[in-house]
Amino acid sequence: MPDSPTTPLPETHRVPRALAVAGLLIVAITLALAGLLVSSYRSTVEREETNLLNLAEAYAAQTHYAMLALDTRLARSIDIDSDSAAAAPGSEPQVALGAPDRDGRRTTVTLARSLPAAEGGAARRVAIDTDVSYFQRIFASSDLGSGGSVTLLRRDGVMLVRSPTLPQAIGRSFLDTPLFQVHLPRMPAGAFETTSPTDGKRRLYGYSAVADYPLVIITGRDKADTLAVWRGWLWVGVLAWLLLSSTLALLAWRIGREAERQAALIARLTSSENRLTWLADFDPLTGLPNQNRLRRALGEATDAAAREGGQVVLVLVALERLHEVGDLLGHEAGEEAVREAAARLRRLAPEAMCPARVKANEFGLLVRTAQAGEAVDGLAFELHARLSEPVRVREREFHLEPVIGVAAYPQDAGSVNELMRLADIAMHRARGDGGEPVHFHSDASHSHLDERLLVEEQLRRALERGEFSLVYQPKIAIASGCITGFEVLLRWHNPLLGQVSPARFIPIAEQTGLIVGIGNWVLRSACEQASAWRREYGFQPRVAVNLSIRQFYQKDLLDTIASALAGAELAPDALALEITESIAMSRIDVVERLLAGIRALGVELAIDDFGTGYSSLAYLKRFPVQCLKVDRAFVHDLGRDADSTAIVRAIVALGHGLKMRIVAEGVETEMQLALLRELGCDEAQGYLFARPVEAAAVPALLLTRDSQAPTSA
Repeated sequence: MPDSPTTPLPETHRVPRALAVAGLLIVAITLALAGLLVSSYRSTVEREETNLLNLAEAYAAQTHYAMLALDTRLARSIDIDSDSAAAAPGSEPQVALGAPDRDGRRTTVTLARSLPAAEGGAARRVAIDTDVSYFQRIFASSDLGSGGSVTLLRRDGVMLVRSPTLPQAIGRSFLDTPLFQVHLPRMPAGAFETTSPTDGKRRLYGYSAVADYPLVIITGRDKADTLAVWRGWLWVGVLAWLLLSSTLALLAWRIGREAERQAALIARLTSSENRLTWLADFDPLTGLPNQNRLRRALGEATDAAAREGGQVVLVLVALERLHEVGDLLGHEAGEEAVREAAARLRRLAPEAMCPARVKANEFGLLVRTAQAGEAVDGLAFELHARLSEPVRVREREFHLEPVIGVAAYPQDAGSVNELMRLADIAMHRARGDGGEPVHFHSDASHSHLDERLLVEEQLRRALERGEFSLVYQPKIAIASGCITGFEVLLRWHNPLLGQVSPARFIPIAEQTGLIVGIGNWVLRSACEQASAWRREYGFQPRVAVNLSIRQFYQKDLLDTIASALAGAELAPDALALEITESIAMSRIDVVERLLAGIRALGVELAIDDFGTGYSSLAYLKRFPVQCLKVDRAFVHDLGRDADSTAIVRAIVALGHGLKMRIVAEGVETEMQLALLRELGCDEAQGYLFARPVEAAAVPALLLTRDSQAPTSA
């Protein structure tokens, strides 16, 4: 048997060059980033200097107009026009700070002009004062940051006005600063960077001379504020550089590793491809061919059989109790059991038979033969014997309980799919037939399956279509001959199937669970009929209803019984419920609780088919049962089989000892009745007294039996 294929992985020792390439890339990125940051720095500074220059020129223009306004007021005060005052020889404007106030602060700016003397008169000097707040309001219109300022200075460097104000610098001369020493002599307006003479901080400045007046406007802003946004971009750039460098280094490392693993990867891919090809045909757990491989082998074998003659036999095996190993010891233990079963199959069947694992707990093999016969039979039974031997897993022994289905081509099927389907059906038939673990497909079994499915199909809708009916078989008191009650029996008439025997449909109803709904309908209908007899005829016979095992273990059994009694207004003692001996002994604690609950409702209890199962007398005496019914198999052999007579005698003695009534089923002859009377049996039912009758015939039957009672007694 081929094992899973493997491919050896090559060893490679390649020196990666990716790290060197990554290093060069990182250097190039670093230089490019540094160039971008320097360019951005210069652009930011130049842009801010331009803004400060524009702002200084704007404030210079406003200051010019403000000084013109003061000139106008000055001219009006001396009754000449402002143009004449400005044009007079020696009338250059003179700007100075006003006299300090009582607090020592200079809060005014004085504009003065010297006018020539009139004819015969002396020259005179005229002046006008204005509050510095006038100029501060003009300069406060812009936001230059926490360290920014707008300052009005004279051409000789004396500070006149500053916004925001700086009292200790007002009146101070800044003639030795770069503005007056370097920049202003070169051009009347411009921008520069220098250290502030007031607080020593590095600032950017823009300046502009005021036209026609000996004044200069200078605007300044902290360089730190200017570069705040640029520094943010600087950190972004640094972080991006770190991230990119780390990424490149990581990629280089990984590329280096992948370069070394490339050959190994190719080998793994090749190995995986081989593995997948192998898995398409083989089971990974056992190494056996899988269902696909078995199908192909069957196709090849059937094609050969069609050309050359002969038969192909498919054998399917299911291990019914394999799951118990995994349930008890775990999944791995279950796999051990599967491998052991596969090994046994491999030892028994050569590779030519293509022993395969078809499903989790199913195996299959094919046999090419000239004619299916004893050889195939022997192989199937030997296979069953081998797989029936206990499997030892972790010091525990397990019996896997194999069931085998066999089908042949072309005897049973004309194609591979049909062959597998019929073998599977045969295997399931073996599973259902308790005494036949090896099942060979036949037309009869196929027809049986078809019939069963048809019955199930019709049964599923029988209740809603009203196809069920009830008949009643009387129980007779052996001593008096009077009717003591009736056993309720179910009948089904289907338009397609006709009258269907209970032996055909009851097992199917049990298996599918339909028996619960049907049984509840029987219980309600029987109670309603018994109540109707009491209302219409004035007598109340006890009706006995059989409970199936599924119906008995339904969760709402007690509520269902109580509801049926209440709905029919039937006294509880008019109802008896019969359960089989196998139900009574199935789950003792649950059975005892349910029987006690039923008895608490006032309903009588009987154990049906007593003697056919395994009863524990210790449990039997604990059950609140009033009646034991002797199975018809023992009654049938009374008078002909001493063992049956002894069994009935023992049952009667046991029942009477436990204060129970004894009812014999299937009484058909006077001899049987006489023996039952001699053995002390209490009641009997069977064709000797009456066949099951419909509800309408019950009143007449009661009258007839009552009139015959003395004779029968």
